[in-house]
Order: sequence, then C-alpha cells, then structure tokens
Amino acid sequence: MGPEITIIEFGLNDCSCDGHSVKNRVSIEEYRANLKALAKIVHGRGGQPILVANHLPMYSNEPPQPDGQLYSTKVAAYNAIVRELAQEMDLALIDAEAHFAAPEYTSQKLRADGLHLNLEGNHVYARALYAALRPFAD
Repeated sequence: MGPEITIIEFGLNDCSCDGHSVKNRVSIEEYRANLKALAKIVHGRGGQPILVANHLPMYSNEPPQPDGQLYSTKVAAYNAIVRELAQEMDLALIDAEAHFAAPEYTSQKLRADGLHLNLEGNHVYARALYAALRPFAD
C-alpha cells in the first residue's frame, strides 16, 4: 500500500531549453504523458494524486530562451497541461501560479533570483499547500 495522498509538482526544468538547444528538455506532449502516467500510478495504488501548477518566474528583465520564447510563457503553457489533466482525470489541483498572481505575491521579494522561492516565498507557498491539503485531513 502506498501513501494516501501524493503531491505531484514538476515541469520547471522540463519546459526549459537545455543549454543552447532550441528544444525543451521535455516536449509538452511528453510532459503531459509523464504527468498522466504518474497520476495513474498513484491512483492505481489506492492513493489520491494532487497536481500542482507551478508558480511563474518573475524577472525584472526576462531574457528569451534559445528558442526565442520567454521562460515564463513556457511555464504557463505547461501549467495549462496540469490544469487540463486535473479536470480530465477529476483530480485535486493546487494552482501555485494563480496563488502567486495575487497582488500581494507578485513582487520579486518572494523569489531569490526571479525563479526560486526564498524563505518568505516558501512560507507563502507552504501556507497555500496547507490550505489546499486541509480538506484531506478528515
């Protein structure tokens, strides 16, 4: 028997170009298939998968990736897949992108380098996770 609840959050590195390549590390189609497979594995072992849409990077002057696209635009596209699969598979969703879009969280002060959450950003994220997981505590 596996865990009752499994939080599945990945994709920030998957949607990024690898070095100077113009290809994402993992194509959006492969990302979707991987995410769906993980959710099915958890569900098949009696667990409840909870999908997480990542927070968006916030750079003051975001440079394009080698393929010409902005990283934040690519993260948003992969997050759309997360939301789509959550709806399609009737799974719980924690939408960190939407949560961090609130005016009080859009400042760069929550992200140490524009992407990675700092201590304050992680506190905000932990509170969002806690609120989303509370219904499962019963």
